[in-house]
Amino acid sequence: MVFRNPAESTLFCEFDAVLSADFWPALCALAQLHGDDRIQLLVLDPDGDSYYAPEYNMYPATSIALTSSANEYWEVISEEPSGDDTGAIVFSAEAIALTGVSGEWECWGERSF
Repeated sequence: MVFRNPAESTLFCEFDAVLSADFWPALCALAQLHGDDRIQLLVLDPDGDSYYAPEYNMYPATSIALTSSANEYWEVISEEPSGDDTGAIVFSAEAIALTGVSGEWECWGERSF
């Protein structure tokens, strides 16, 4: 649990802020700081096998290039599989992980307390 032993460089922010276009520049800066050219996003909860695959025939994971705009980031996380907004990451994700290929940084997001 991140609140028990936060690392020296641990930062906290609101979950919904991470899943917004406004947060894209901060993610890009973090990735660039560590030499990454892409950001990987994975939804951890709900589970891909039990929720996303049977409901939407997809897994909630993506790799986004840093050359993407904030609007393109928003398009990815708000995409409605088969036109169903309940499958959009921004609305359905309860826990997410973001990282760069370097493995030097990560963001954990959880909607619940």
